[in-house]
Amino acid sequence: MAAYTRPVPKTHQLAKNDRRMLSASDDNAMTKQVVATHAPDGREVNVKPILLIVEEVIRRATPDIGKVGNGQHEDMFEDQISSAEMDGVLEPLAHVIQKVGAELACKCSGGDAHATTMAILNLLSNYSWDAKVVITMAAFAVNYGQYWLLSQLYTTNMLAKALALLKQLPDVIEHSNSLKPQFDALSKLITAVLNVTKCIVKFTELPSHYISPDTPAMSVALAHFPTAAYWTIKSVVACTSLIESFVSLSHELIISTTEVWELSSLAHKETNIHEHLQTQLDLCLQHIDEKRHLEAYQNLVRISETLHLDNMKFIRALISAREDIQPLYDGTSKLTVHLEILKRKHVLLLISDLDISHEEVMIVDNLFKESQQRPEIRYEIVWIPIIDRSIQQHSKNKHKFEELKQLMPWYSVYDPSIIEQSVIRYIKEKWNFKKKTILVALDPQGKVSSTNALHMLWIWGNLAFPFTSEREEALWKTESWRLELLIDGIDLSILDWVYLHFPKSFTTFSRTPFNKTLNIFKNIRQKKKGLFLILFLVHQAAEGRYICIFGGEDTEWIKEFTSKTKQVAEAANVDLQMAYVGKNNAKERVRKISIMIADNKLSHYWPDSTLVWFFWARLESMMYSKLNYGKTVENDQIMQEIMTLLSFDGSDKGWAIFFGRGGEMARAKGETALSCILAFDQWKEEVEEKGFLKALAEYLQQLRTPHHCNRLILPGLTGNIPENVVCAECGRAMEKYLMYRCCVE
Repeated sequence: MAAYTRPVPKTHQLAKNDRRMLSASDDNAMTKQVVATHAPDGREVNVKPILLIVEEVIRRATPDIGKVGNGQHEDMFEDQISSAEMDGVLEPLAHVIQKVGAELACKCSGGDAHATTMAILNLLSNYSWDAKVVITMAAFAVNYGQYWLLSQLYTTNMLAKALALLKQLPDVIEHSNSLKPQFDALSKLITAVLNVTKCIVKFTELPSHYISPDTPAMSVALAHFPTAAYWTIKSVVACTSLIESFVSLSHELIISTTEVWELSSLAHKETNIHEHLQTQLDLCLQHIDEKRHLEAYQNLVRISETLHLDNMKFIRALISAREDIQPLYDGTSKLTVHLEILKRKHVLLLISDLDISHEEVMIVDNLFKESQQRPEIRYEIVWIPIIDRSIQQHSKNKHKFEELKQLMPWYSVYDPSIIEQSVIRYIKEKWNFKKKTILVALDPQGKVSSTNALHMLWIWGNLAFPFTSEREEALWKTESWRLELLIDGIDLSILDWVYLHFPKSFTTFSRTPFNKTLNIFKNIRQKKKGLFLILFLVHQAAEGRYICIFGGEDTEWIKEFTSKTKQVAEAANVDLQMAYVGKNNAKERVRKISIMIADNKLSHYWPDSTLVWFFWARLESMMYSKLNYGKTVENDQIMQEIMTLLSFDGSDKGWAIFFGRGGEMARAKGETALSCILAFDQWKEEVEEKGFLKALAEYLQQLRTPHHCNRLILPGLTGNIPENVVCAECGRAMEKYLMYRCCVE
């Protein structure tokens, strides 16, 4: 049947009048009209289940809004809504929904959209804004659902067919292709109206404990509710008008853009309203999150400052208080476990981002396994990864997290997302975590023994247990600056650490089977005579021998210094052994230099780069440990030597330290050390009288000039960076500069 244009019916003429009226109206005046109708009497309406039913009707009636027969959605709907619940909600509203439905029908019988909208607002004057729009949507859904239910059933159900014929629906369905623009516009407007309605309802669900009407974002949204309600109800009136116009088509078909234009304009208006409300809702949610996080943070602070019978309350607050999950992943059993596994135990919280180095993991792994073999030193470790929420779910980061988790034999948080933002704030503010790994020690009652026991662990290993400040202070009282302190702790593991010792000579160490050497020291330490016997062995091995450790990355200097120093030692008739300890944060360059040293048989070196890393990590740990006690180069000799060695490493050239059998020591930067060796003829006569090391030290002192430049490079994210640092050579205050470094090896 050919389509043709017929005279525009009265309802469409009224739509033109509405548009002229709206274009001339003042939004502010309209808003005042709407507000004047609002006289809530405090009655409460549970709008959420009603809105769920409205959504279900529209989803099933409109082909573009969901597919009929989705089993998963049906189950969800059944779970959310029960008949008994709906009876209690809808019974007192049935009459008002029916009355609103009657007002909607007035649009098609001579009324105009504005008048109908105001009539509905007056009818619902005693209800809240969210109830007004939801009740109106419910009235619309009844009419809309009936219309589409008949269109879906008329071919299979005789009752539906009879009613459809009376409403002349078959003609509408037959010419549905011609009416597609109207159907599309209708569907878009209904979607926009639903979005605004749901957004208004969400505001009413915000917890008053965290947000009040006076909150700026909430205040702006509430001020916009009258306008939003007006245009939402007016859009429903327009949708109802179009549906009724379909029924009045009879055997004729109207080809007009009137309805499409009107519905599209309203959809645009509703979309703008939704965007504005959603912006305010997001701000409200952000405000609530901040309040919740602040409350959780303050609660965490209170828990941490309170004495407890065990550590569970604090650990639950840190990791997860949920009872329905097993928040820990056991790296040994590869199973998830409850937090109760940590109850009344010493717990070390390994806190890092995903850039934690494999060296750190390997060394902690070795110490942890050692502690498991010693009943007097037992603790558990829990890795807490701190990851930015915005990148947490990125596949690359998830893969990296899983890789690291599998490397660790201790406990890990099974999913980083369970760590709340309040906890992250606490860790950063109270424990000074920035980027570098920290190890927080908790005693069996949950009290913090140390905010970073990593320094103690690096310096003394498990000897520092239980990682309290008192234990740290006691250990420092037994220490002095000597070769043993500098080398001790380069551990027992075949892969990670080794205690530097001298079976026959220093260079023999590199030829001694690695496993055999480690087993010797494992046996010693297992007999609880570790440190004493290690020091005894070092002392005995070094009797009558001088040791030179040197570092840097200047290949030519290394070649000349080692060869000339060997010649001087031979000429002075002293037993001197040399060892290369590399350079901090220069893994690849040190590897190449080590190969060169091995090829030319220049000195002993550490073939395992982990040992080089650990040497420098221990030095930094010594510095930060000393800083915690207010030690400086002016009042502490160990601190002075640590800072000197770290400043030597900051140079582009090399450096050297000579140790003697009686604890004597001489040190210098590369050029000075080499100049001294090259000038051996000028001080060789002093060797017989004063001894090799004393003669060397005195000549080095002569070579020092007041003009020198030391650089000290400290990690900028460690937390305890000293404000003032003095030069370890001359005692003057060093200037502070900023340095940005990328791609550290």
